[in-house]
Amino acid sequence: MASQPLTSKTKAGPAPPYSDIDTPTRLANLGKRDLVFLLETANRSLSIRTEQEFRELVLGLQQILPMEGVISVMSRLTPGSDPEKAAHIVNLGYSDEWLKLYFDNQYAAIDPIVRNHIGRFKPQIWSQTFKKATTPDEKAFVAQAREFNLDEGLTLGHACRRTSIASLLSFQGRQIASHP
Repeated sequence: MASQPLTSKTKAGPAPPYSDIDTPTRLANLGKRDLVFLLETANRSLSIRTEQEFRELVLGLQQILPMEGVISVMSRLTPGSDPEKAAHIVNLGYSDEWLKLYFDNQYAAIDPIVRNHIGRFKPQIWSQTFKKATTPDEKAFVAQAREFNLDEGLTLGHACRRTSIASLLSFQGRQIASHP
């Protein structure tokens, strides 16, 4: 008896904006080794308790994802709070010079990725978001990011309404957004 592809009986809605291929098809295109790695990674992610365990998990993703750097931010989203000051940041590959420039200039207030992320928490491809930059400050930010090779990547995250904690996970790399 031939195995059938795993499908959902309920309509899940449109595919994420970073893909025009549905999830079962994308998973079917993975090799056995990659599928096992993906399942092991998902399982490990459920038991992370320390920053070091998180770092090891994310660095392990480099085995299957073409990324140059990753940054993870967790912050409390409360009215009047400064997300940069309340944030817990794990940097894996972004330049220290860029991060200093980013925080010294309070770029979170004009960064189109961050501004688009907060409130929506949907995956986004940087180049698509950057194309929508309209203000002079946003355009200057995009130009500055480009100087640090931060013009291509993928950002995703989640917000927990109960705790008012939000996450942002950004993968830097020219190939990450188009990786099948």
